[in-house]
Amino acid sequence: MVRVYEVRPTSEDYRPVIVFHDSRNAENDWLLAEEVLEGVRDELEYPEIAIHVEHRDAVTWHGYVDGGMGGLYSEAFVRFLGSDVLSDFQLLPANLNGARYYFLKRMNWLECFDLVNSKYKYFRSNREKIRSISEAVFVEEGVPRDRLFAVPQMREVLLASEEMVERILKGGYRGVECRELGGGVVGA
Repeated sequence: MVRVYEVRPTSEDYRPVIVFHDSRNAENDWLLAEEVLEGVRDELEYPEIAIHVEHRDAVTWHGYVDGGMGGLYSEAFVRFLGSDVLSDFQLLPANLNGARYYFLKRMNWLECFDLVNSKYKYFRSNREKIRSISEAVFVEEGVPRDRLFAVPQMREVLLASEEMVERILKGGYRGVECRELGGGVVGA
């Protein structure tokens, strides 16, 4: 059985966070940005996003939780991964305290999540979107070993094979972790 991991920003209590109600961040058109990321609106409508994080080391963190848009990642982390690893995603820029970061818009969805053999719960409000997974099973032949990927049942989740996780962890990027679906955190 193939092991699949979620690549995501960390959530330590002491880490810097984006405060969306901060007046400087409230000026961003978050709804429009989310609609572009979800594919509801065209990429040409993507607004300029300038984020302020009140923390002296904010730009030394390479992943940020972004309020449901799938994660915000530093230019250094994106460059480390490379365009081949991110070939199923379009990079949409944002500035965080003057440094370049990116939202990753899913452009290709892989149908490799085994709905029959996995154990999961849907959101009550959306029976097509998975809320939690206690046991994740993927069709092994459908899981790419050389790039990050996404599945339609977990639209905001960035997925990786065990081989990709090893590569990500070697980079040692602060604020990015890999969590086995249905399991615990690997590295941070």
